[in-house]
Amino acid sequence: MKKDFLLEILVQELPYKFIPSAILQLKSSFEKLFKDSGLDYGAVEVYATPRRLAVLVNNLSESQQTVTKDIKGPVLSAAKTPQGDYSQAAIGFARKNNVDTKDLYEKDNYIYAKVEIKGKTAQDVLKDNVENIILKLQGPHFMRWGYNTQKFSRPIENIVALLDNEVIDLSVFNIKATNKTQGHRYSKNRYLTIDEPRNYVEILKKGNVFVNQEQRRKIIVESAQNLASKNNLTIDLSNVEELLEEITYITEYPVCVLCEFDKKYLKIPSIVTTTVMIQHQRYLPLWDDKNNLSNHFITIANYVGSDFSNIQRGNQRVITARLEDAVFFFEEDNKTKLIDKIEN
Repeated sequence: MKKDFLLEILVQELPYKFIPSAILQLKSSFEKLFKDSGLDYGAVEVYATPRRLAVLVNNLSESQQTVTKDIKGPVLSAAKTPQGDYSQAAIGFARKNNVDTKDLYEKDNYIYAKVEIKGKTAQDVLKDNVENIILKLQGPHFMRWGYNTQKFSRPIENIVALLDNEVIDLSVFNIKATNKTQGHRYSKNRYLTIDEPRNYVEILKKGNVFVNQEQRRKIIVESAQNLASKNNLTIDLSNVEELLEEITYITEYPVCVLCEFDKKYLKIPSIVTTTVMIQHQRYLPLWDDKNNLSNHFITIANYVGSDFSNIQRGNQRVITARLEDAVFFFEEDNKTKLIDKIEN
C-alpha cells in the first residue's frame, strides 16, 4: 500500500542564500533514506519560503518488505551432543533468532535457521531518521537558541509530519509534530490545519503562502511584466537573474508595487542608477519605449493587503537618498580626468 508523506519545518526568517542549498540537501537525504531502507517512493518535492522548508513525497511504501534469511549457526560438532540431541549452543542460537529447534537444519557441517525478518513501517523509519536529517543540514552562520545544544540556521517554531492523514509521532528540537501550521504572518487565515499531504500546497495558499518556489518566481515575473506594460514601460529580466532568485526566497506572498523617483536623477549614467536599484535596493528597473531608463521602478513586497501607499513612500524615500549619494560621487569623480587618476 502506498501513502503520501509531508514534513514541514516552520522557522524564523532564513537567510535566502541558505535556502537553495537546503532544498538540494533535503531532497538528496530523503531519497537516500528511502533507498537505503528499501522503501519504494514516487517523486520527492522540496518546497521553501523564508519561513518554511517542506518535503512532500508521493506514493511512499507503507512498510519495508518482509524478507527470509538463512542464518548460519554453530558448527555441527558444537551444535549436537554425542547422543544426537541439540546442545545448549544450538538451543541458544534458536532462541536468539526466535525459532524452534525443530526448525533448525544442517548444511555444510553447520546448523542454520531460516529467519523471517519483518520490515519496519515507513512511519517507524521516518520517526527514527527525520530529526537526524534536519540536524545534518549544512550552512553558514548556524545558531543555537534556548537550551538547545544543536545548531540550525534559524530557530524552529513548528513541525508538521504526516503520512496520509496520520500524524507521525516524531520530534525535532523537542518540538512534537502535529498537523497544524501557520500561513503568512498577516493573513486572515493565519492558523491552518493540513488534512493530507496532497492538499498541502493549496491549503497554504488559503493562508497567503505560495510555498512552491517555482510558482512564486512565475508570479513575480508575470506580475512585474503586467505592471510595467500597463504603464507603457518594459522590464529587462535578462540582467536580474540573481535578483529574481533572491526575491523569490525572501517572499511568501510576493506583490509588485510601482514606485518612482525624481527625473533629475536620470542625468547620471543609467548603469549607476540601475546598480543602485538592483544591487542595493532589490528593485526592478523599468525602461521606456525608446529603451531609455525610466524614473519608475518596481519593488516586490511580501505583503497581504491592498493599500500600497506606505510601501511606495518608504521605498521612494530610500531610493532618493541612495541616488543623492550616487550623484555626489559621480560628480566628484568627474572633477578629475581619468589620466590624472593613474598615479593613485
